[in-house]
Amino acid sequence: MMHIFQFTLRNPKSTIRNRISGFTLIELVIVIVLLSILAVIALPRFVETDKKAHEAVVGTLGGAFSAAVALLQSQFITNANRNLCNNVVGFGDGTMDVNSSGFAISTTDQVPACTGSTTSAATCLEIYTGLLQQNRPSAGTAGDVDFLVTHAGGVCTYTYQRGGSLSFSYTVSSGAVSVDDTY
Repeated sequence: MMHIFQFTLRNPKSTIRNRISGFTLIELVIVIVLLSILAVIALPRFVETDKKAHEAVVGTLGGAFSAAVALLQSQFITNANRNLCNNVVGFGDGTMDVNSSGFAISTTDQVPACTGSTTSAATCLEIYTGLLQQNRPSAGTAGDVDFLVTHAGGVCTYTYQRGGSLSFSYTVSSGAVSVDDTY
């Protein structure tokens, strides 16, 4: 068996040139310009997404709070034959106190049940923790919390501290929950 080998001579300059590869300056400039254009277009959308996420947190929590108020009132009406305003049986951990309409007023029996109303931010915090018992964002009357709790004129306000001036409020006398979830 015979093998035939074929050899070709190459130009030494062409082999060096073929080995050196990379991008020209104009190609790099074009890529940078394209990335800059994409950043200008995409960045405002990401900022808007962040705002929408904060709005969703407040809107969702306000909705959950409103649903909990309605559930508590329903349980109070169901229990009407017992005429209990302190520690409504059948709702949560059984510590919610309500006014005569069945709306939450406290959890510690410090507010006169059936006739009372909230009197402080601390009472509003009790309502928050009593209605939203598990997996809720942190809340408090001061400090580094997700929601800052305040009280004025029978209205509990829960202001979101992580972005914008978003909040929801609870009117104790009527059970109304209003949500301000727009920047």
